[in-house]
Amino acid sequence: MSERHSFDRTYRDDPIATLGQWREEAAVTQVITPAGTPTALVTRYADVRALLLDKSLSMNGEQDLARMQELSSQELPKDLVDSDPPDHTRLRRIVAGAFTPASLQAFKPRITEIVRDILEPLHQGSQADLVSQVTTPLPIAVIADFLGFPRPSAAEVKRLSDILFLDGIPPAEVSSSIAQITQIVTREIAAKRRQTGNDLLSDLIEAREHRQTLSEAELLSMTTLMLIAAFQNVTHALTSGILQLLSNPEQLALLRARPALAPQAVQEILRHASPGLFSTRRFPTTPVIVQETVIAPGESLLLSLASANYDPLAFTEPDRFDITRNEAQHLSYGHGIHYCLGAALANIELEVAIVELISRFPNLRLADAGHELAWLDSYKSRGLQNLHVCL
Repeated sequence: MSERHSFDRTYRDDPIATLGQWREEAAVTQVITPAGTPTALVTRYADVRALLLDKSLSMNGEQDLARMQELSSQELPKDLVDSDPPDHTRLRRIVAGAFTPASLQAFKPRITEIVRDILEPLHQGSQADLVSQVTTPLPIAVIADFLGFPRPSAAEVKRLSDILFLDGIPPAEVSSSIAQITQIVTREIAAKRRQTGNDLLSDLIEAREHRQTLSEAELLSMTTLMLIAAFQNVTHALTSGILQLLSNPEQLALLRARPALAPQAVQEILRHASPGLFSTRRFPTTPVIVQETVIAPGESLLLSLASANYDPLAFTEPDRFDITRNEAQHLSYGHGIHYCLGAALANIELEVAIVELISRFPNLRLADAGHELAWLDSYKSRGLQNLHVCL
Protein backbone atom coordinates (compact mmCIF):
# COMPACT_ATOMS: atom_id res chain seq x y z
CA MET A 1 0.00 0.00 0.00
CA SER A 2 1.27 3.49 -0.81
CA GLU A 3 1.99 6.28 1.65
CA ARG A 4 -0.98 8.14 3.10
CA HIS A 5 -2.36 11.01 1.00
CA SER A 6 -4.81 13.78 1.81
CA PHE A 7 -7.42 15.53 -0.30
CA ASP A 8 -5.39 18.74 -0.38
CA ARG A 9 -5.53 21.81 -2.63
CA THR A 10 -3.70 20.00 -5.45
CA TYR A 11 -6.39 17.34 -5.38
CA ARG A 12 -9.20 19.93 -5.24
CA ASP A 13 -7.81 21.80 -8.25
CA ASP A 14 -7.74 18.67 -10.42
CA PRO A 15 -9.07 15.51 -8.76
CA ILE A 16 -8.90 13.42 -11.92
CA ALA A 17 -5.19 14.15 -12.37
CA THR A 18 -4.42 13.45 -8.71
CA LEU A 19 -6.43 10.23 -8.71
CA GLY A 20 -4.56 9.26 -11.86
CA GLN A 21 -1.23 9.69 -10.10
CA TRP A 22 -2.40 7.58 -7.18
CA ARG A 23 -3.72 4.94 -9.60
CA GLU A 24 -0.28 4.66 -11.22
CA GLU A 25 1.51 4.49 -7.88
CA ALA A 26 -0.46 1.65 -6.33
CA ALA A 27 -3.61 -0.43 -6.55
CA VAL A 28 -4.59 0.68 -3.04
CA THR A 29 -3.84 4.13 -1.67
CA GLN A 30 -4.08 5.04 2.00
CA VAL A 31 -5.90 8.38 2.30
CA ILE A 32 -7.28 10.48 5.11
CA THR A 33 -10.61 12.24 4.64
CA PRO A 34 -11.19 15.89 5.53
CA ALA A 35 -12.82 14.63 8.75
CA GLY A 36 -9.60 12.82 9.66
CA THR A 37 -10.75 9.27 8.90
CA PRO A 38 -8.08 6.88 7.54
CA THR A 39 -9.45 5.05 4.52
CA ALA A 40 -8.17 2.59 1.94
CA LEU A 41 -8.81 3.90 -1.59
CA VAL A 42 -9.05 1.65 -4.66
CA THR A 43 -8.58 3.40 -8.01
CA ARG A 44 -8.17 0.88 -10.85
CA TYR A 45 -11.11 -0.13 -13.05
CA ALA A 46 -10.84 -3.91 -12.75
CA ASP A 47 -10.42 -3.76 -8.97
CA VAL A 48 -13.22 -1.22 -8.44
CA ARG A 49 -15.64 -3.19 -10.63
CA ALA A 50 -14.82 -6.46 -8.86
CA LEU A 51 -15.24 -4.91 -5.41
CA LEU A 52 -18.60 -3.41 -6.36
CA LEU A 53 -19.72 -7.04 -6.81
CA ASP A 54 -18.03 -8.36 -3.67
CA LYS A 55 -20.66 -9.63 -1.24
CA SER A 56 -18.21 -9.58 1.65
CA LEU A 57 -18.24 -5.78 1.59
CA SER A 58 -20.95 -4.30 3.78
CA MET A 59 -22.67 -0.96 3.30
CA ASN A 60 -23.55 -0.91 6.98
CA GLY A 61 -21.27 1.72 8.46
CA GLU A 62 -22.44 1.12 12.02
CA GLN A 63 -19.85 -1.60 12.35
CA ASP A 64 -17.10 0.99 11.87
CA LEU A 65 -16.72 3.88 14.33
CA ALA A 66 -14.67 5.88 11.84
CA ARG A 67 -17.75 6.47 9.69
CA MET A 68 -19.65 7.87 12.65
CA GLN A 69 -17.03 10.61 13.01
CA GLU A 70 -18.08 11.97 9.63
CA LEU A 71 -21.81 12.00 10.34
CA SER A 72 -23.85 14.23 12.54
CA SER A 73 -25.46 12.81 15.65
CA GLN A 74 -28.83 13.11 13.92
CA GLU A 75 -28.75 10.71 10.98
CA LEU A 76 -31.43 9.78 8.54
CA PRO A 77 -32.78 6.21 8.84
CA LYS A 78 -31.23 3.49 6.70
CA ASP A 79 -32.11 3.35 3.04
CA LEU A 80 -31.07 1.53 -0.12
CA VAL A 81 -27.61 3.08 -0.04
CA ASP A 82 -26.44 1.89 3.37
CA SER A 83 -28.29 -1.40 3.76
CA ASP A 84 -27.28 -4.96 2.89
CA PRO A 85 -29.36 -7.93 1.75
CA PRO A 86 -31.95 -9.02 2.71
CA ASP A 87 -33.11 -5.51 3.71
CA HIS A 88 -31.62 -4.00 0.56
CA THR A 89 -33.36 -6.58 -1.63
CA ARG A 90 -36.71 -5.91 0.05
CA LEU A 91 -36.40 -2.11 -0.19
CA ARG A 92 -35.29 -2.16 -3.81
CA ARG A 93 -38.13 -4.48 -4.84
CA ILE A 94 -40.70 -2.08 -3.41
CA VAL A 95 -39.72 0.79 -5.72
CA ALA A 96 -38.37 -1.14 -8.72
CA GLY A 97 -41.73 -1.19 -10.51
CA ALA A 98 -41.68 2.59 -10.93
CA PHE A 99 -38.36 2.41 -12.78
CA THR A 100 -39.19 -0.17 -15.45
CA PRO A 101 -38.44 0.81 -19.07
CA ALA A 102 -42.17 1.01 -19.84
CA SER A 103 -42.86 3.28 -16.87
CA LEU A 104 -39.99 5.60 -17.70
CA GLN A 105 -40.90 5.83 -21.39
CA ALA A 106 -44.44 6.75 -20.38
CA PHE A 107 -42.97 9.53 -18.21
CA LYS A 108 -40.59 10.82 -20.91
CA PRO A 109 -43.11 13.25 -22.51
CA ARG A 110 -43.51 14.89 -19.11
CA ILE A 111 -39.74 15.32 -18.86
CA THR A 112 -39.74 16.93 -22.32
CA GLU A 113 -42.47 19.36 -21.20
CA ILE A 114 -40.48 20.27 -18.10
CA VAL A 115 -37.30 20.91 -20.11
CA ARG A 116 -39.15 23.11 -22.60
CA ASP A 117 -40.85 25.05 -19.80
CA ILE A 118 -37.47 25.73 -18.20
CA LEU A 119 -35.88 26.82 -21.48
CA GLU A 120 -38.82 28.98 -22.56
CA PRO A 121 -37.79 32.15 -20.62
CA LEU A 122 -34.29 32.06 -22.15
CA HIS A 123 -33.78 34.16 -25.27
CA GLN A 124 -31.47 33.96 -28.27
CA GLY A 125 -28.46 36.22 -27.92
CA SER A 126 -28.81 36.72 -24.17
CA GLN A 127 -26.55 35.37 -21.45
CA ALA A 128 -27.52 32.85 -18.80
CA ASP A 129 -26.10 30.91 -15.89
CA LEU A 130 -27.13 27.39 -16.79
CA VAL A 131 -26.68 26.12 -13.23
CA SER A 132 -29.22 28.44 -11.62
CA GLN A 133 -31.55 28.67 -14.63
CA VAL A 134 -31.50 25.17 -16.14
CA THR A 135 -29.50 22.39 -14.53
CA THR A 136 -30.68 23.00 -10.96
CA PRO A 137 -34.44 23.47 -11.51
CA LEU A 138 -34.69 20.54 -13.97
CA PRO A 139 -34.08 17.60 -11.60
CA ILE A 140 -36.13 19.30 -8.89
CA ALA A 141 -39.16 19.45 -11.17
CA VAL A 142 -38.64 15.96 -12.61
CA ILE A 143 -38.27 14.09 -9.32
CA ALA A 144 -41.09 16.11 -7.72
CA ASP A 145 -43.51 15.15 -10.50
CA PHE A 146 -42.24 11.56 -10.69
CA LEU A 147 -42.50 11.04 -6.94
CA GLY A 148 -45.68 13.05 -6.41
CA PHE A 149 -44.00 15.60 -4.16
CA PRO A 150 -44.78 19.34 -4.28
CA ARG A 151 -42.15 21.24 -6.27
CA PRO A 152 -41.71 24.06 -3.71
CA SER A 153 -41.04 21.51 -0.99
CA ALA A 154 -38.65 19.62 -3.25
CA ALA A 155 -36.78 22.86 -3.96
CA GLU A 156 -36.46 23.48 -0.23
CA VAL A 157 -35.10 19.97 0.34
CA LYS A 158 -32.59 20.64 -2.46
CA ARG A 159 -31.44 23.89 -0.81
CA LEU A 160 -31.06 22.24 2.59
CA SER A 161 -29.33 19.13 1.24
CA ASP A 162 -26.65 21.03 -0.69
CA ILE A 163 -24.46 21.39 2.40
CA LEU A 164 -24.45 17.63 2.96
CA PHE A 165 -22.10 17.31 -0.02
CA LEU A 166 -19.68 20.04 1.04
CA ASP A 167 -16.58 19.83 3.21
CA GLY A 168 -15.96 21.80 6.36
CA ILE A 169 -19.60 22.32 7.36
CA PRO A 170 -20.01 22.47 11.16
CA PRO A 171 -21.79 19.38 12.57
CA ALA A 172 -24.47 21.56 14.15
CA GLU A 173 -25.34 23.02 10.76
CA VAL A 174 -25.48 19.54 9.20
CA SER A 175 -27.77 18.35 12.01
CA SER A 176 -30.02 21.37 11.55
CA SER A 177 -30.25 20.74 7.81
CA ILE A 178 -31.13 17.07 8.29
CA ALA A 179 -33.75 17.97 10.90
CA GLN A 180 -35.40 20.47 8.55
CA ILE A 181 -35.35 18.00 5.65
CA THR A 182 -36.94 15.38 7.88
CA GLN A 183 -39.67 17.82 8.91
CA ILE A 184 -40.48 18.71 5.30
CA VAL A 185 -40.59 15.11 4.08
CA THR A 186 -42.63 14.00 7.10
CA ARG A 187 -45.11 16.82 6.46
CA GLU A 188 -45.52 15.91 2.78
CA ILE A 189 -45.94 12.20 3.55
CA ALA A 190 -48.73 13.12 5.95
CA ALA A 191 -50.37 15.29 3.28
CA LYS A 192 -50.11 12.51 0.72
CA ARG A 193 -51.72 10.07 3.14
CA ARG A 194 -54.79 12.32 3.18
CA GLN A 195 -55.00 12.36 -0.62
CA THR A 196 -53.10 9.63 -2.42
CA GLY A 197 -52.76 9.54 -6.18
CA ASN A 198 -51.11 7.76 -9.08
CA ASP A 199 -47.51 8.41 -8.08
CA LEU A 200 -44.56 6.72 -6.45
CA LEU A 201 -44.99 8.31 -3.02
CA SER A 202 -48.56 6.97 -2.87
CA ASP A 203 -47.19 3.52 -3.76
CA LEU A 204 -44.68 3.75 -0.91
CA ILE A 205 -47.42 4.72 1.51
CA GLU A 206 -49.44 1.75 0.27
CA ALA A 207 -46.45 -0.51 0.96
CA ARG A 208 -46.26 0.90 4.47
CA GLU A 209 -49.92 0.90 5.48
CA HIS A 210 -51.46 -2.05 3.67
CA ARG A 211 -48.71 -4.48 2.76
CA GLN A 212 -46.54 -3.79 5.84
CA THR A 213 -43.38 -4.23 3.75
CA LEU A 214 -41.97 -0.87 4.77
CA SER A 215 -41.46 0.64 8.23
CA GLU A 216 -42.31 4.26 8.94
CA ALA A 217 -38.60 5.11 9.24
CA GLU A 218 -37.90 3.39 5.91
CA LEU A 219 -40.74 5.29 4.22
CA LEU A 220 -39.19 8.55 5.38
CA SER A 221 -35.69 7.50 4.40
CA MET A 222 -36.62 6.13 0.97
CA THR A 223 -38.50 9.29 0.08
CA THR A 224 -35.65 11.48 1.23
CA LEU A 225 -33.06 9.41 -0.62
CA MET A 226 -34.90 9.58 -3.93
CA LEU A 227 -35.19 13.34 -3.65
CA ILE A 228 -31.59 14.08 -2.71
CA ALA A 229 -30.01 11.55 -5.06
CA ALA A 230 -32.00 12.92 -7.99
CA PHE A 231 -30.83 16.48 -7.42
CA GLN A 232 -27.06 16.32 -7.24
CA ASN A 233 -26.03 13.83 -9.92
CA VAL A 234 -28.25 15.18 -12.70
CA THR A 235 -27.32 18.80 -12.01
CA HIS A 236 -23.59 18.09 -11.96
CA ALA A 237 -23.60 15.69 -14.92
CA LEU A 238 -25.71 18.00 -17.09
CA THR A 239 -23.62 21.08 -16.26
CA SER A 240 -20.31 19.31 -16.84
CA GLY A 241 -21.65 17.66 -19.98
CA ILE A 242 -22.61 20.98 -21.53
CA LEU A 243 -19.20 22.35 -20.58
CA GLN A 244 -17.50 19.41 -22.32
CA LEU A 245 -19.60 19.81 -25.47
CA LEU A 246 -18.91 23.54 -25.67
CA SER A 247 -15.21 22.91 -25.04
CA ASN A 248 -15.10 20.32 -27.82
CA PRO A 249 -16.87 21.99 -30.76
CA GLU A 250 -16.30 19.07 -33.11
CA GLN A 251 -18.19 16.79 -30.72
CA LEU A 252 -20.97 19.35 -30.36
CA ALA A 253 -21.24 19.64 -34.15
CA LEU A 254 -21.40 15.85 -34.43
CA LEU A 255 -24.22 15.66 -31.89
CA ARG A 256 -26.15 18.44 -33.65
CA ALA A 257 -25.83 16.57 -36.93
CA ARG A 258 -26.72 13.22 -35.37
CA PRO A 259 -29.13 13.69 -32.42
CA ALA A 260 -29.52 9.91 -32.27
CA LEU A 261 -26.08 9.88 -30.65
CA ALA A 262 -27.56 11.51 -27.54
CA PRO A 263 -27.74 8.28 -25.47
CA GLN A 264 -24.12 7.49 -26.31
CA ALA A 265 -23.09 11.09 -25.64
CA VAL A 266 -24.69 10.98 -22.19
CA GLN A 267 -22.74 7.84 -21.29
CA GLU A 268 -19.50 9.51 -22.34
CA ILE A 269 -20.40 12.57 -20.28
CA LEU A 270 -20.99 10.37 -17.25
CA ARG A 271 -17.65 8.64 -17.79
CA HIS A 272 -15.66 11.79 -18.51
CA ALA A 273 -17.30 14.00 -15.87
CA SER A 274 -18.31 11.61 -13.10
CA PRO A 275 -20.47 13.72 -10.74
CA GLY A 276 -19.69 11.40 -7.84
CA LEU A 277 -15.97 10.74 -7.46
CA PHE A 278 -16.44 7.77 -5.12
CA SER A 279 -18.96 5.11 -4.26
CA THR A 280 -20.54 5.02 -0.83
CA ARG A 281 -17.97 3.67 1.59
CA ARG A 282 -17.85 -0.04 2.23
CA PHE A 283 -16.61 -2.14 5.13
CA PRO A 284 -15.11 -5.64 4.70
CA THR A 285 -16.70 -8.37 6.80
CA THR A 286 -13.78 -10.69 5.97
CA PRO A 287 -10.23 -9.85 4.84
CA VAL A 288 -10.23 -8.43 1.30
CA ILE A 289 -7.14 -8.72 -0.89
CA VAL A 290 -6.57 -6.15 -3.65
CA GLN A 291 -3.39 -6.76 -5.64
CA GLU A 292 -1.61 -8.27 -2.61
CA THR A 293 -2.83 -5.54 -0.23
CA VAL A 294 -4.97 -6.90 2.60
CA ILE A 295 -7.85 -4.75 3.87
CA ALA A 296 -8.96 -6.00 7.27
CA PRO A 297 -12.57 -6.49 8.41
CA GLY A 298 -14.19 -3.28 9.60
CA GLU A 299 -11.70 -0.99 7.85
CA SER A 300 -13.07 1.91 5.82
CA LEU A 301 -12.88 1.34 2.05
CA LEU A 302 -13.48 3.86 -0.73
CA LEU A 303 -13.86 2.91 -4.39
CA SER A 304 -13.05 5.69 -6.84
CA LEU A 305 -15.58 5.53 -9.67
CA ALA A 306 -14.04 8.57 -11.36
CA SER A 307 -10.54 7.13 -11.32
CA ALA A 308 -11.81 3.82 -12.70
CA ASN A 309 -13.50 5.73 -15.53
CA TYR A 310 -10.10 7.12 -16.53
CA ASP A 311 -8.14 3.89 -16.28
CA PRO A 312 -6.16 3.50 -19.56
CA LEU A 313 -6.43 -0.28 -19.22
CA ALA A 314 -10.20 0.03 -19.65
CA PHE A 315 -10.51 3.07 -21.94
CA THR A 316 -8.41 4.13 -24.92
CA GLU A 317 -7.11 7.68 -24.44
CA PRO A 318 -9.35 8.21 -21.41
CA ASP A 319 -8.68 11.97 -21.28
CA ARG A 320 -10.27 12.36 -24.73
CA PHE A 321 -13.96 13.29 -24.80
CA ASP A 322 -15.54 11.16 -27.54
CA ILE A 323 -19.31 10.77 -27.83
CA THR A 324 -18.86 7.83 -30.23
CA ARG A 325 -16.82 5.86 -27.68
CA ASN A 326 -17.88 2.23 -27.40
CA GLU A 327 -15.74 0.52 -24.79
CA ALA A 328 -16.09 -0.73 -21.24
CA GLN A 329 -19.11 0.39 -19.25
CA HIS A 330 -18.42 3.41 -17.06
CA LEU A 331 -18.94 2.98 -13.33
CA SER A 332 -20.53 6.34 -12.49
CA TYR A 333 -23.79 4.60 -11.58
CA GLY A 334 -21.98 1.88 -9.68
CA HIS A 335 -22.28 -1.82 -10.47
CA GLY A 336 -23.95 -4.90 -9.01
CA ILE A 337 -26.84 -4.88 -6.54
CA HIS A 338 -26.23 -1.24 -5.61
CA TYR A 339 -26.31 -0.01 -9.22
CA CYS A 340 -28.19 3.29 -9.17
CA LEU A 341 -31.91 2.55 -9.33
CA GLY A 342 -32.60 5.95 -10.92
CA ALA A 343 -29.94 5.61 -13.64
CA ALA A 344 -32.42 5.16 -16.49
CA LEU A 345 -34.48 8.15 -15.33
CA ALA A 346 -31.34 10.29 -15.11
CA ASN A 347 -30.27 9.17 -18.58
CA ILE A 348 -33.58 10.30 -20.06
CA GLU A 349 -33.35 13.68 -18.31
CA LEU A 350 -29.83 14.25 -19.60
CA GLU A 351 -30.62 13.14 -23.15
CA VAL A 352 -33.75 15.29 -23.45
CA ALA A 353 -32.16 18.35 -21.85
CA ILE A 354 -29.03 18.30 -23.98
CA VAL A 355 -30.86 17.75 -27.29
CA GLU A 356 -33.45 20.44 -26.51
CA LEU A 357 -30.80 22.93 -25.41
CA ILE A 358 -28.48 22.60 -28.39
CA SER A 359 -31.42 22.50 -30.81
CA ARG A 360 -33.09 25.61 -29.41
CA PHE A 361 -29.84 27.59 -29.26
CA PRO A 362 -27.73 26.81 -32.34
CA ASN A 363 -25.19 29.51 -31.40
CA LEU A 364 -24.74 28.35 -27.82
CA ARG A 365 -21.22 29.05 -26.54
CA LEU A 366 -19.34 29.73 -23.35
CA ALA A 367 -19.57 33.32 -22.15
CA ASP A 368 -16.68 35.67 -22.82
CA ALA A 369 -13.78 35.97 -20.39
CA GLY A 370 -14.63 37.26 -16.94
CA HIS A 371 -16.59 34.24 -15.74
CA GLU A 372 -14.25 31.87 -13.94
CA LEU A 373 -15.34 28.29 -13.42
CA ALA A 374 -15.93 27.71 -9.71
CA TRP A 375 -16.18 24.15 -8.40
CA LEU A 376 -17.97 23.08 -5.25
CA ASP A 377 -15.72 22.58 -2.23
CA SER A 378 -16.18 18.84 -1.93
CA TYR A 379 -13.62 16.05 -2.06
CA LYS A 380 -16.24 13.48 -3.08
CA SER A 381 -18.51 15.37 -5.49
CA ARG A 382 -17.44 17.21 -8.65
CA GLY A 383 -19.86 19.96 -9.60
CA LEU A 384 -19.78 23.48 -10.96
CA GLN A 385 -21.26 26.35 -8.99
CA ASN A 386 -22.11 28.18 -12.22
CA LEU A 387 -21.76 27.96 -16.00
CA HIS A 388 -22.22 31.23 -17.86
CA VAL A 389 -23.11 30.90 -21.55
CA CYS A 390 -24.16 33.05 -24.47
CA LEU A 391 -27.37 31.76 -26.03
